[in-house]
Amino acid sequence: MTTGTDHALLVQGASSEQIGEIAFAAGVPVHDLVNDAGLLEVTFLELTSEAPA
Repeated sequence: MTTGTDHALLVQGASSEQIGEIAFAAGVPVHDLVNDAGLLEVTFLELTSEAPA
């Protein structure tokens, strides 16, 4: 777990559901949960695919 910019908290090794439940149980409001694993995969595929002819 590390802090990011703009009041963000970066968490690895847990799902969005797990993080949301932990935050709720602790009484911590969460306004947005983003899973960036899919974004990384899309970026990789875009960078490694050939451009259309």
